[in-house]
Amino acid sequence: MHIILVSDKPADVGRLRRTLEEGAPEFEITSAGTSPAGLARVRQCRGDVILLGLSSLGERATDLVNQLQEVAGDLPIVALASTADDQEAASLLAQGVHDVLMEREMTAPVLARALRYARQRHAAARRRDELRRLLQSVIDALPEPTIVVDRHRRIVLANRAARDTPGQDSVRPGLRPGEAWDGKLYGAWGGLRPLDQVLASEAPVTVTALDTPVGGDDRVAFLDVTGTPIRNEAGHVAQVMLTYRDVTQRKRAEEALANRNRLLAAINELCQKTFTCDDVEELAQCCLGLARRVTASQVGFLCELGGGGDIANLWFTEEAGGQCQVERADVLRALQDRGPSGPVQRLLAQRGPLLSNKPAQWYATSALGKLRNVLVVPIIHEDVAAGIIATGEKDGSYDGADWAALESLARAFFRALAHLRAERALKREREFIETVLETVDSGIVACNAQGVLTLFNRAAREFHGVPQRPVPVERWADEYDLYLPDGQTKMPKEQIPLFRALAGQRVRDVEMMIIPPGGQARWVSASGKPLLDADGQCRGAVMALRDITEQREAEKQLREREGQLRHAQKMEAVGALAGGIAHEFNNLIQVIQGYTRYAMEELEPGNQAYLDLETVLQASQRAQGITSQLLGFSRRQILRRERVAINGIVGEVARMIEPLIGEQITLEVRLADDAGFVDADAGELQQVLLNLCINARDAMLSGGRLMLRTVPEHPGPEFCQR
Repeated sequence: MHIILVSDKPADVGRLRRTLEEGAPEFEITSAGTSPAGLARVRQCRGDVILLGLSSLGERATDLVNQLQEVAGDLPIVALASTADDQEAASLLAQGVHDVLMEREMTAPVLARALRYARQRHAAARRRDELRRLLQSVIDALPEPTIVVDRHRRIVLANRAARDTPGQDSVRPGLRPGEAWDGKLYGAWGGLRPLDQVLASEAPVTVTALDTPVGGDDRVAFLDVTGTPIRNEAGHVAQVMLTYRDVTQRKRAEEALANRNRLLAAINELCQKTFTCDDVEELAQCCLGLARRVTASQVGFLCELGGGGDIANLWFTEEAGGQCQVERADVLRALQDRGPSGPVQRLLAQRGPLLSNKPAQWYATSALGKLRNVLVVPIIHEDVAAGIIATGEKDGSYDGADWAALESLARAFFRALAHLRAERALKREREFIETVLETVDSGIVACNAQGVLTLFNRAAREFHGVPQRPVPVERWADEYDLYLPDGQTKMPKEQIPLFRALAGQRVRDVEMMIIPPGGQARWVSASGKPLLDADGQCRGAVMALRDITEQREAEKQLREREGQLRHAQKMEAVGALAGGIAHEFNNLIQVIQGYTRYAMEELEPGNQAYLDLETVLQASQRAQGITSQLLGFSRRQILRRERVAINGIVGEVARMIEPLIGEQITLEVRLADDAGFVDADAGELQQVLLNLCINARDAMLSGGRLMLRTVPEHPGPEFCQR
């Protein structure tokens, strides 16, 4: 808040500034004197409030205020005087000063509060003036004479129409309405006291003065006088806006409008009935009840005509407790009268309404002749008589308005009847389609143009494990567990087939995974397309999901079988190669063994050379066993099953594996004395144990313990459970 500090005593400026800084340190303060230069500075400053320090009040103070108002415009002024009496203070307030404070009563908080209040009152006054100007502009735009009156019943504002109305005296602020407007005119509606009613009820009031003279002449009219309360910021009625209108033409049209509104209300009720009922009888009875109500009749009937004017349907109603002597059977006989005086024949001939307030003249031999009056209206649709609607027993006479109302109501009924039957057919078709969609094994999903799912059939629900939900497009992949074919990556929104179809693409055979938590993972093939209206605008999209999980599993098994076949073929080739190599190698071993034995015969058994040759012979025998295994693998040699000691096989394997396992692995052999014998190919059994030991060595890269142990067991249930 910016304060402009002006004082006629320069010595007081510093003191006042300190007082302000003490009471309101947030104030921005600009000092200016009362000299021409000081006043020029006031003109240049954009302050919020002027604090004027005065040594005393009087003519000097009055002149200084005038000078400040001239240079500062409407900026609020708070005067701070050393001495003054009440009359002098009142004079300054009348001059436009917002507040007058006495230094002897002044404290820093009081001064700060007075400055804030001055700014607030100034802002409120400006808002009030702006609102008054706005209100004046608004009421000047009104074509009707309008005045604004305060609670003292004095005119505050008057629009141009009020000032220019003939027969009125000068309308100006300060006058009462009875003083400003023509006595006859004001007396006609002033007695209705609209102003008093508004002030009493604090709500808008409209009163009508009948046969009121207007403009000082002898013409009379209907006048509406409207009183509207204008509230202040506290919500209380401070003023009342009074407006009067010549409503003669409106009054004359009100009855016709009321009749029209009753007809429209009846048609609207009939249309609403169309959407709430699915029974033709109920709809027809509703139409007849509305027809009797619109035409104020006691009886009514409605018939639907088939080809050649035959009666397809007939509905009849009468007022409860009525005195009508006509029943439905009587009406049916009258309509079936094919003579020239029959109602159907006459309607088909003249193709217009039969309005008779003396029906006995026309239907002397018919049940309709028993009615006091009758109105029969044909309904022509596409140049064909679609039906007949009629009412009778009206208090009074039928006229053209009744005929028009009855015809409009009947047309609405036949439109509603066609709509109802179309809805029934559509419902049956929809139920059929829903049954088909719920029966097929393919998932069918559809959405509207906004991406809201509108169709989610049984198969789709089973695929996803969740029902249809209003999920935004951005959450489809998460909500419905959609993955790329790798089964690991969530499918991006842009790749979802339904989203692509919604974007206008035709999608065919796009594969993806559906992996619901705790449910069966499915591999599906999706195809979709956009749904376009007649103008080519996209109204949604549809997608079909085909479960190809079994197909993909079968393809996977086929690939595995093909791999196994290729491996078998490869192993067969390897076996053939190994068999050939083993056969040749076996021949070499035979030579080595022969010459070794021959050399051993030349040596003494205890000789070192003999022992070395014995080792060579044993190694050749092991090599011969290996070649035998290769020959067995290649199916060139039959496996030799024989009774072998298991401890011997294990011990031999231990000797063979010990140099191969390395120093970081400790080999431990525990052989049971009663380990016994097994029937097996010794070489094959030895090879199995060697493979197990090598696998164990490879699994203990950091070292460990490898134990070979034989234990006699008799396998049974307990052994299998271990």
